[in-house]
Amino acid sequence: MTPELAKDCAILELLYHTTEGPNWQVPLNGTQWLTTEDCCKWDGVGCKTQVGQNRVTSIRMHDTVGLAGTLPPELARLTYLQKLQMRRSDLSGTIPVGLATYLPDMKSLEIGRTRISGTLPADFYAFENLESLYLKRSEVSGTIDAAIGRLEELEFLDISKSKFSGTIPVEFASLTDLETFIIARNYFTGHFPDLLSVSDKMTEKLTECELSEPWDPEEEDDNDFYCPLPNLPPACGKRIYCVPAPSPSPSPPSPPSPPPGTLVPGAQHHSVSPGVIAGSVIGSIVGALLVVACIAGLYTYHQGLTVNKPLVKNMETGSLPDPSAQASTRDTVSINMNKDPKNMEE
Repeated sequence: MTPELAKDCAILELLYHTTEGPNWQVPLNGTQWLTTEDCCKWDGVGCKTQVGQNRVTSIRMHDTVGLAGTLPPELARLTYLQKLQMRRSDLSGTIPVGLATYLPDMKSLEIGRTRISGTLPADFYAFENLESLYLKRSEVSGTIDAAIGRLEELEFLDISKSKFSGTIPVEFASLTDLETFIIARNYFTGHFPDLLSVSDKMTEKLTECELSEPWDPEEEDDNDFYCPLPNLPPACGKRIYCVPAPSPSPSPPSPPSPPPGTLVPGAQHHSVSPGVIAGSVIGSIVGALLVVACIAGLYTYHQGLTVNKPLVKNMETGSLPDPSAQASTRDTVSINMNKDPKNMEE
């Protein structure tokens, strides 16, 4: 046995322990696991000559009673693995990250009818040579990425009765080799893409297609594709149902404006103290008195100008009155100020 095959056998031994190998009950078509050094002789293990040496290329453990536990991430080191078929078992856990990255020759991944859950790994769409994908009746959830269009070699796809959701990407139209397309009993929704408008080659090989199923009281969940449906490949037209597209949610009405003076909850309201009101009144009174005083002052000033007109006239002509005339004028002003205003006007 070559060193490379010995590494493959060590990984299979790890798989045996992580999937509760001692509890397996298998119809032996070969040798029981771990009983011989050469793992190529173990039941369900297939080997082929790769690059001049024997390597593990397939693991087939269908309907194995007692097969449980999880798939170890070390499976990604089986560089030449092409088929991993372990459906109808009690396997759980998630699909290991790295399988698609490090197993470029993988052609068949069949782990349906198990309790495997989680979402498809980020590198899942690197399985560009994958021909068969069977995840039926698993707990796998999440959405199908547009990168599904990279799996152009895919011939068989059955992910029905699982927990996938979201919309169906139009990139499915790139899978022109698809013969079986079964996605019923999931949680897909939205408008089904018009695949035929992208590529009419999907009709050339597609013979089995189930996009939804008739209502079953024991299995109420199914895809809710919106009406109207586009033109579908002939194999799909008989097994799909649609629901009315939801109406857009109306905008909530604006609340009516409160009457003037109404206290609005949450708004800031300010109260005015009696002291502030009194101060405002006093300020108004003082302002009024100042206005009255200004008017009285202007009136007095105007009267003074009227009495002293001769003086102003002399100043305009440039001549100054003599002192005796000023004294006489002052006496006259003094006398006239004590007279009745009517007489002054005369």
